[in-house]
Amino acid sequence: MPKKSNDLQILFLGTASGLPVTDRKSSALWLTAAKKHYLIDCGEGVSNSILKYKLPYQDLEAIFITHTHPDHCAGLPLLLQLMHVNKRTKPLNIYLPEEAIDPIIRYLWSCYLFPEFVSFQYHLLKLNEHTNYSADKVFIDAHANSHLKYYQPVISDNIYPNLMQCYSLTIQDGVKKAVYSSDLGSIADLENIANQSDLLIVEGLHVKPEELFVKLGEWKGKQTILTHFLPGLEKKEKGLMAMAKKCGVKNFKLAKDGMRVT
Repeated sequence: MPKKSNDLQILFLGTASGLPVTDRKSSALWLTAAKKHYLIDCGEGVSNSILKYKLPYQDLEAIFITHTHPDHCAGLPLLLQLMHVNKRTKPLNIYLPEEAIDPIIRYLWSCYLFPEFVSFQYHLLKLNEHTNYSADKVFIDAHANSHLKYYQPVISDNIYPNLMQCYSLTIQDGVKKAVYSSDLGSIADLENIANQSDLLIVEGLHVKPEELFVKLGEWKGKQTILTHFLPGLEKKEKGLMAMAKKCGVKNFKLAKDGMRVT
């Protein structure tokens, strides 16, 4: 369980790319700020990780799902079931892209997680650029990115209703600033939010390391953690750190499941 402190703390519950692997869970971060707990993304295996690290899941204030690729949202039904079976009563707000609200509600019904049956109230709320979540001096803001734009041709050709909504998040506690990239379309998606961050958590699957390090040198963040990368990249960590140092990036590391950052 994260220590009770006023510091902003993050525990990496899942750091794999979209490719399932045996030694990492899919994308999920446990955030503790101002003594309250939040879940950012909810990939497969999140319930197992929460139990493994003995986290107070019944006290979760809110869940933020940045987009609906399965590796970022597939763990939601089982997590709700875990809460219900253990008789949670506290209401839970779940923020996710507006395009997904109706389909996810219907999916939860198909999983028999009916609002009238579950032991607590859960509410699916819009995550968009107007989302300005705040509680006890913790502020979480969403920033649209271009990660899903490459689906445009198939959506147009087949008249799918998808709006390609994906968001990066900034998290502030009044003093410290953390940035979570989610998945990106390009490194330019972080241009207006990553500058002077105390912690930047950036995905490593859809951006080139050399482009990232050049930008990190410009943004002058205090700490950068690369997550959501393909298997085998950890074997190249020394080379990546040398590349980062050459670009003036001093505090860089690769994420792994169970890593804690304050």
